[in-house]
Amino acid sequence: MLNAFRTGDGVPYADYGPDLHEGQARFTRPMFDSLLASEWLKAVPEVHERLLADPPARVADVACGEGRSTLAIARDRALLLGATLEVVRTNGLEVAYERVGEGPPLLLVHGAAADGRLWQPQLAALSDEFTVVAWDEPGAGRSSDVPGDFGLVDYANCRAALIEALALGPAHVAGLSWGGTVVQELYRHHRELVATLIRKLREADRMLAEGKAVGEVCRHLEVSEPTYHRWRTQFGGMKADDVKRLKELERENARLKRIVADQALNIDALEEVARGYW
Repeated sequence: MLNAFRTGDGVPYADYGPDLHEGQARFTRPMFDSLLASEWLKAVPEVHERLLADPPARVADVACGEGRSTLAIARDRALLLGATLEVVRTNGLEVAYERVGEGPPLLLVHGAAADGRLWQPQLAALSDEFTVVAWDEPGAGRSSDVPGDFGLVDYANCRAALIEALALGPAHVAGLSWGGTVVQELYRHHRELVATLIRKLREADRMLAEGKAVGEVCRHLEVSEPTYHRWRTQFGGMKADDVKRLKELERENARLKRIVADQALNIDALEEVARGYW
């Protein structure tokens, strides 16, 4: 530092060491995560258009904090492609969500310690076939904080209120990890709003009526027997009018599984880059 003061040459960035690099990354990450794709890049039309080109631009991240700006661009590509970030107020809370595309409704529910931005690859990949909505659950991301007594059923009720506010029910609902628990609770209390799980149980009823064994039914539905029996215990039998467009839902569900599985690889790749394994 003394030499830099004497010569006026400054201190080379590399000489600051890992503490400064990590500190800068933590300082800039909230801005990259929240503003880079949604506001800043759109304010520079030349850059914005180049990122949307086919093939897209290459991005060099220099001294911006452990590559966080590049990761934010890759993760938020759906926002660049036109997904809208909106907020609804329900149960005294503001719930943020992103919506993109047109078609059968698909709602994505993230896991614990994450928010709806986890689903950016899926928003981009599925928007040509579905109306895709990814929320920030209450207490996460850009949604309101929750009171201390906020429980699982409250998450499910907020999820139901969002579906109703957007007039999207019954919808396909996909949950990851903790999000899967929220989805099951949603169905337990608001089964009329959920399409895909109803389809699976109704299909099980049909196969059992045809004399198929439970094990064969579970293999067809691609669920374990304990999961199937838990659904039966929690949700009971389905009425015939619980399912509409059964054949269409079956085709959509198969297509969803293929596309989501492919896009999960993109999430793994981004996480590897974030850890420095590249």
